[in-house]
Amino acid sequence: MMPFRTSLPEVGRLAAACLLLAVSAGACVAADSGDSSDPASAIVYGLTHEPAGFDPHRHRSISSEIVARQVYDTLLYRHPVSRELVPGLAESWALSGDDLVLSLKLREDARFHDGTDLNASAVAFNLERIRATTGSDNTLNAFRQKVSGFNVIDDYRLDIVLEEPWSPLPDALTQPGFAIASPTALTSLPTARYQFHQVGSGPFLFQEYIPGERLVLRRNPAYVWGPTFYSAAPVNAIETVEFRFIAEASAREEALQAGVVHLAGGLHPDDLQVIDNVPDLRLEFVPVAGQPLQFVMNTGRIPTSLRGLRQALIFGTSRSAIANAGGLRLAPVAWGPLAENTLYAYNALRGLYAQDRQQADSLLAELGFEDADNDGWLELAGAPLQLEVLVPPQDALPQVASLVSEQWRSLGIRTRLIPVPTESGLREAVQRGDYHLVAIAARGYDPAWLHDWFGIGTGLNWSGYQNEELDSMLRNALSVTDDRTRYSLYARAQQIIMDQALILPLREQVNIVAIADGLDGLVWDATGMIPLLNNLTRVSPSPET
Repeated sequence: MMPFRTSLPEVGRLAAACLLLAVSAGACVAADSGDSSDPASAIVYGLTHEPAGFDPHRHRSISSEIVARQVYDTLLYRHPVSRELVPGLAESWALSGDDLVLSLKLREDARFHDGTDLNASAVAFNLERIRATTGSDNTLNAFRQKVSGFNVIDDYRLDIVLEEPWSPLPDALTQPGFAIASPTALTSLPTARYQFHQVGSGPFLFQEYIPGERLVLRRNPAYVWGPTFYSAAPVNAIETVEFRFIAEASAREEALQAGVVHLAGGLHPDDLQVIDNVPDLRLEFVPVAGQPLQFVMNTGRIPTSLRGLRQALIFGTSRSAIANAGGLRLAPVAWGPLAENTLYAYNALRGLYAQDRQQADSLLAELGFEDADNDGWLELAGAPLQLEVLVPPQDALPQVASLVSEQWRSLGIRTRLIPVPTESGLREAVQRGDYHLVAIAARGYDPAWLHDWFGIGTGLNWSGYQNEELDSMLRNALSVTDDRTRYSLYARAQQIIMDQALILPLREQVNIVAIADGLDGLVWDATGMIPLLNNLTRVSPSPET
């Protein structure tokens, strides 16, 4: 085996010339992709916010990943329908008998947009860059901890060597954060400048980025090495995608109504009523994999330290009313810690803790809670029952928290909703322990992150629950590679989480999408949040008769 050395692959004159142009003028393309000014072949995509940057190895947000998925390929993909792992830049992969080496065989026909060879050295260069990058993303952090190095075998074969078995590795290689970029561009541009001149091998070329205004992609005419679910040459394909950053809901609504924006995802429930009445625009509700909308309950603070109280809160909540609020009629009730379209979701939990006001009242009474002064509020030994709930702003959590608070009022339970507008503020409040419940929702197809939320001593264990059996199950699920064994471990873990009432699952997440009539072929990745735009076409109008 040849050890990997951080040296650049050889590039031809085209790549070198293209890079020189890219430094001063933007991303370079190897061939003409057609007339991007033709409105029939161009769309405007409305992003709900502009991220801090677009370097896929350093910036992880929905908006940055939406762009990255179009510009870059990944080594593996998950099929958007079957959710099975399928070849990407790696046409095959195999795990060694001791589960410590993942061997990859690359395609030999792929090329970066600047002409650089896409070979094993280029891939190893990217993986080493990813491993050397610091950040808060759990998957990237695990990759840094679990991977010991990379061995380049020949031009199109390499091994990823692990310190210990890590079963989520293949799924990690499907994520936009593991995008494979041109080493020529990465090393010839300062890190801060690279996001303005990105070079991948994906179906779209990076053409222009004007901060605060727009980011423009143009179809790659040479792209024939995509995954099997990508059409090689879509008829009436969209050639140009212009992303615009529209954070304000009112501005988004105006742009969609005016036909300025043709496609937007991640919309807020408050947008629904306006958008639903716009002619030539349809709404789609895409199921999102990961955690459902939920409250995590703090077992380290009275009174949510009482299992009976936690159970009473679940029994006393009308989750169907939450799921149907705001027009989200296609968002089903959530019953456990994993959304139903997430890998290893244990759907036998369906119906558990169905609303039962009598059971909720009984549990509260058994714990000694009563309305001794007949003022409509419960007390325990004269102390009022009040719950403090941390509420971040995303995913309609403020509205959901308000609805739940109103429902608990009928149980005699006071709540104080505490808005936390920033992620750092949320983490600081959790660190202080100043809460009984915290509203959260996260995405991800492989539930490896369950250990981060419910393992012993992990930074995201906001329930504070410490259980060696649960911790052991979730740790083992990260190392065993047998699919049935992983399912069994995760199924039992989900049972424990709900038996202990560590969370109040409310409703499944949905990605609310507005799309112009006449656009066809849009599909979403396995998480339900990242569009795959390669197959997007504009349907030709029927000829007049």
